Amino acid sequence: MSHHGGPGKHKPPGHRPHAVPPGHVHVHVHTDPHYRPWAKGQRVPLPYRGPQYVVVDWRGHHLPPPPKHYHWINVGADYFLVGVATGIVLQSILGR
Repeated sequence: MSHHGGPGKHKPPGHRPHAVPPGHVHVHVHTDPHYRPWAKGQRVPLPYRGPQYVVVDWRGHHLPPPPKHYHWINVGADYFLVGVATGIVLQSILGR
């Protein structure tokens, strides 16, 4: 019987992949050619405005409450306060 796949291919019983906490998105931003940190007044592209990026538990992420019609999104280690309808950035917190 030959072993294909090399070391590290077999996981111990009960092993689960890294769990991402609710309200947090784990994105490999260094491999995503479309990501760049956005500044106040810039529009976040549609792909980053989906529900998977919205921070529901902003308190748990130590973020200030979003004003009406705004929400926090999270991309990698960066947070952006954006208009829900417009995607316009009101505030950026980078590298958190």
